[in-house]
Amino acid sequence: MWLRLFEGAQFAHFLRGPATLSLAVPLDRKLTHARYAGLAISVAPLTG
Repeated sequence: MWLRLFEGAQFAHFLRGPATLSLAVPLDRKLTHARYAGLAISVAPLTG
């Protein structure tokens, strides 16, 4: 059963690598902005 499931999902596993990389590169470039946004997002619920 698991072998059949894996065979059907091979194409998705193949695409997962490039998709992860294509998301990681822009996020890495905007890391400073993401840190400030993360700080604001975490503080906003505390202040109401």
